[in-house]
Amino acid sequence: MKPGSLRDLDIFSMFPEHERELLEALFVVESFREGTVFIQEGTRAVSNRSAVYLLLEGEVHVSRRRPRADAYTFETILHPPELFGIISLATDLPHSATCRARTDCLVAHLDRPAFVELHHEHSALGARFEHMLARQLVRDLRRVTRDLLDAFESGDPKALRSSIGGLS
Repeated sequence: MKPGSLRDLDIFSMFPEHERELLEALFVVESFREGTVFIQEGTRAVSNRSAVYLLLEGEVHVSRRRPRADAYTFETILHPPELFGIISLATDLPHSATCRARTDCLVAHLDRPAFVELHHEHSALGARFEHMLARQLVRDLRRVTRDLLDAFESGDPKALRSSIGGLS
């Protein structure tokens, strides 16, 4: 990805140019091979290694297993320019899903130390960045809610279990 490309993404359109440049400087862009695990379900987020990821190229498979079973309760595929890992950036709770590169991927990530720096050095930008993350969480919740309602209407128990699995 060439310099300046990250700040030109629609996801950053709510920020003025100088803030987009700063965000681009804080994000680290890396290529990852198919099969790379970004987040492993059940592992505790470690504050200095937690990150929010922005998928730039490729696909990421997100899955969640049913407690005490090998069956999946939730699966989805992320496409650019989707964010993932948002909750682990803010908490040290165990990860609720596994995020694995389905294809070779180009990903920009912002780790928690950079996130904290953003808030200390540029508090207004940090607040706007959190607002952007909150908007993504709302979109995710709406998608799960829509899937849950569709599953209720269809009466399909498998679809209902899958939708409920996406809630946490």
